Amino acid sequence: MLVTECTTGEEEFIQRIVTRYLYLKQRGLVISPRDWQYICRWLAQNIPLITVLKALEIGFAEMTEHTARVRSLAYIDRIVTRLERERRLMQIGRPKENETKSTSEVMRDGLTRIIAELEEIAKKEGDLAHPISNTILNIRRLIDEIDTRSLDFDHILKRVTQIEDGLFRSVFNRFEEEKKRYYEKKADKTLTR
Repeated sequence: MLVTECTTGEEEFIQRIVTRYLYLKQRGLVISPRDWQYICRWLAQNIPLITVLKALEIGFAEMTEHTARVRSLAYIDRIVTRLERERRLMQIGRPKENETKSTSEVMRDGLTRIIAELEEIAKKEGDLAHPISNTILNIRRLIDEIDTRSLDFDHILKRVTQIEDGLFRSVFNRFEEEKKRYYEKKADKTLTR
């Protein structure tokens, strides 16, 4: 993506990130092609500018004299991902202005919507139905915990992140098993020839 192909809003998004990053980095006049890819990806994912700028501030604040310098936006990307996940989770549970719901009610409603979406995905995906159903079960357990105990937002966010990581590991392990079976079959065919 060239800057000339961008809309005014996209151009401002890119320019503000580049300017702030180079200012905090305190060296360089341009960003690397790799850093450019991160900015384009954030733009494509519709991550708000304020989230990226906050991640830049956090990333550079975490650096001290004894740790490595931020050399690319790859380090900042994990912070952007974390902040975006937190932002999305908070949006899921945001009540309407005229409603007054407790945090647990809001989170329960948001998690119930996630379960409905995962059930739709599980119907479409044959191979991934098992890991998805395990994730649904874990989310239901979390909802039960929310109902029985008063959990704070940080605890709920931590549990949702654990559930999300569990789903990723399950899908990755399933992929690795399929890859292993494929190569075993390929080796068997080679040996029988």
